[in-house]
Amino acid sequence: MKEQIVKIALEQMQSGGYENLNFAKIANELGTSRANLHHHFKNKEGLGIAATEQYIFYDKLFKDDIFRQHDGDIHRILEAIENKLGDYLVTRDVNNSCILSQLIHDGEAPDSIRTMAVTRYHEEIKQIAAQIEKSKKANKLPANTNSHILAVRIMSGIFGMIQMNLITENKEEFKQAVKGLLTAYLT
Repeated sequence: MKEQIVKIALEQMQSGGYENLNFAKIANELGTSRANLHHHFKNKEGLGIAATEQYIFYDKLFKDDIFRQHDGDIHRILEAIENKLGDYLVTRDVNNSCILSQLIHDGEAPDSIRTMAVTRYHEEIKQIAAQIEKSKKANKLPANTNSHILAVRIMSGIFGMIQMNLITENKEEFKQAVKGLLTAYLT
């Protein structure tokens, strides 16, 4: 039951941030009582933390797999992220922005959850910067490349892709339009 609660909570947060998280709607969807939900999660913040942790876990798993497969080759890493992200955005039933972005700007979200989101983004920037450093050592990028600045630019490109997906009507056209966007930062 706990996994089902978190799954629905995550869906709610993805379509409206922390503010959209609602025990009554979750209980109704699961055909149970709010009291039963509170048996698993003391309050909204606890449920929001669990849902955010799950999102971060799967996001990290997705990106860590790409980093492992293409370790030290930032070009291939970015191509893989573009492809996976493009496929993901095209196949989404609902247009959502990234839950972490929503949480950072959600005035209703507790500081504990907003801190989790910010921390995850800083970790991603460090991971990308580390891969840029490895690519520099392998002579795949100029030695004078500022790894941190380039990593921030790449993350900005990823955010842009996610946000643009929200206003795009033709998803397949969108996927083709953003192909090469992230790797263009390397030139």
